[in-house]
Amino acid sequence: MKDAKDMAPQHVDRPTEWGVLFALTLPENRTIKGRVRLNKTLALLQRDGFPIRNRFFNDKMGPFDPLIHEDAIELEHERLVSHEEIPIRNKEPLDIYRLDDKGLRFFQQKYSCLIDNLPYKRLFNAGLDLVRRSFVFSTSELVDRVHEELLTQKPPEVLREKMDSVMNSLGTVASSVEENRLDSCPVCLEVLGCSDFAVKSLKLAIEKGLATRDTGKNMVYYNAQHILHWASKLVRHDHVTDVRLGADELSRFRESICYRLYCLEENAELYGIARPIRDESSLKDYLQEHLGGLV
Repeated sequence: MKDAKDMAPQHVDRPTEWGVLFALTLPENRTIKGRVRLNKTLALLQRDGFPIRNRFFNDKMGPFDPLIHEDAIELEHERLVSHEEIPIRNKEPLDIYRLDDKGLRFFQQKYSCLIDNLPYKRLFNAGLDLVRRSFVFSTSELVDRVHEELLTQKPPEVLREKMDSVMNSLGTVASSVEENRLDSCPVCLEVLGCSDFAVKSLKLAIEKGLATRDTGKNMVYYNAQHILHWASKLVRHDHVTDVRLGADELSRFRESICYRLYCLEENAELYGIARPIRDESSLKDYLQEHLGGLV
């Protein structure tokens, strides 16, 4: 039998403990029952843009990283989390993870600022509400939901077909926006930019290989699909020149597509699929790649 570390995909760096602490703040009783549910909670948070640094792979019960349990045990050693195993007849013991009062205070003092400073706070909070509501599901219901949304159990050819469909639709949307494009309109630029990066990420995920167990490609598909959803709502829009967002419907649509771009960038970068242009270093890499190293 392979060691848990051998089963895990290559990590960019060792995951920090903050993700487990954060997940345990979400249930009312600060308790999560089972490794499967703890893994799914962290995977859902990562999918929706929270800076969860674990690298998941697709297991029979959905996205999984055995190092998450190791993080929880390390937190137990630090007396921030309680862990116990409940024996179950003819089955593996059930792991119970509980955030202690000391752990909650530690999280609030050290990491609450990380959550408070995330962009798109309204949409992040809405995502957290969905994760909290998922605790009413049974573990099997939660697993089925994740399988369905991320296509983690579909064969590569089915995932490729779905990705191709999203890319084609994004191309159609981008063409429609381009026909009536106004350079000074932020909505036009947002739809075209989001669509372009989504298509780029899908293509690179396909090139990297869809037969791998890496969950990154599934995260990319999920967020690209949501970018398509919001881009489709913004195809026919009245041109504006003010980049600021208001409380109107157009602003809500713009905020939603930019938020999903943020989620896509976070996941694509973490799994080594596509690197967003966010700073001088990544801009230089992009220019070198597209100008044949002449920069």
